Amino acid sequence: MWRSFSIAFTLIIGYAHSVFASNLDQILRTAIGESPQIKSQIVQTDLTHGDRWRRFFLNEPQFNYTSADDHGSEIFGVSLPVPFPGRIISSVRLDAAKARSQDAELKAKKIEIVRTLTQFYVECASSRESVKLQASILSDNETVARSLKSLYEGGHASQAEKIGAELQVRQARVDLQSSEDKSDVSCAKLEKVLQKSGVNDMVLPVELPDDLSPNLVASLGSEVPDQLRATAAIDSASLNESTAFSSQLPDLLLTYNRNHYLDGQGSPNGRDWTTTYGISLTIPLFFFTKESVEFQRVKAQARSDRNAAEIQQATADSDVEEASREFRRNHKRLAELRNTDLALAEALVESTASAYRAGKLGYAELVLSRKTMNDLRIQDIQLRSGLILARLRCLNQCETTAVTKGNTP
Repeated sequence: MWRSFSIAFTLIIGYAHSVFASNLDQILRTAIGESPQIKSQIVQTDLTHGDRWRRFFLNEPQFNYTSADDHGSEIFGVSLPVPFPGRIISSVRLDAAKARSQDAELKAKKIEIVRTLTQFYVECASSRESVKLQASILSDNETVARSLKSLYEGGHASQAEKIGAELQVRQARVDLQSSEDKSDVSCAKLEKVLQKSGVNDMVLPVELPDDLSPNLVASLGSEVPDQLRATAAIDSASLNESTAFSSQLPDLLLTYNRNHYLDGQGSPNGRDWTTTYGISLTIPLFFFTKESVEFQRVKAQARSDRNAAEIQQATADSDVEEASREFRRNHKRLAELRNTDLALAEALVESTASAYRAGKLGYAELVLSRKTMNDLRIQDIQLRSGLILARLRCLNQCETTAVTKGNTP
């Protein structure tokens, strides 16, 4: 019976394996394609990309009709406002910056959707792993309790040891119930979020992978949302500052009029119809009290926006570095745990059980060795969850940062 108890621990270790969750990858790709936020952002991005070309379209013309009070003449005219050439160039540059900003926002929203769904997924998957683990711990405790009961009845174990084993079983049942409740709640929340995200065909149970798939990470790009938005904000602020003067340039007003003299009188050349062309330009006579003030206001705001974006970028870079260090730390610890610690813990449980049967160790040492094994198994789940969440915060910079810093991921 004691041998079967040791074998149970050996078989349970097999749950710790490295695998990419194909269903998670499929869920995330489906959510990105079906998300209302993404679809709306794609429309906005496409429209913004077209804005810089629409700058070259003519403005809406203004038609006018004028009649003299003596009904002797009438005028048919059209006027067309045209931006100053330098202003058009500046506007096109600003439109290009807005298009880049919308591209960055589209990437950022995709990553944020992946983050949100993956966090819910990891919560559900880790809780299900915990249920499996607690169920195996309960089974182990029940095996030990039955063994000690037999030993107690045969006079080879004390009553304290028998009671201690029964209490371990009771506590394991409580822990299992707690894990099951947490799993039910977290997985129900995942299903609701997936339905809202357009993913309705996911089949539970889910599995907890060691990491996101390389293809998915590559598709998300290199920068995290805060970095994307900060870079776009710096770009826009710099352009706003450099085009602050040209944005104050006036419009040109082109006019075309056809003059009709009904009674043949009043025409400068005696004709019934004449044509008048005109061009109007606003001269900034009060430049230092109006246009100059706006020019300075735009430049000051642009400098402030750029500084705020640079601070945001520095903060985002720092967060990525922190996540990269956490990723490398968890990656190294998980490898150590699987390659060394779990095997040592298994050997510890077997040797402690043998020593206990031989009367060389007490029940307390037996319980401690089993607790050490269980703590390592729980740590495996926590490390995998931490790895994925850290990956979401640094994407493929987790590895590049490690190489830059001279560390092995």
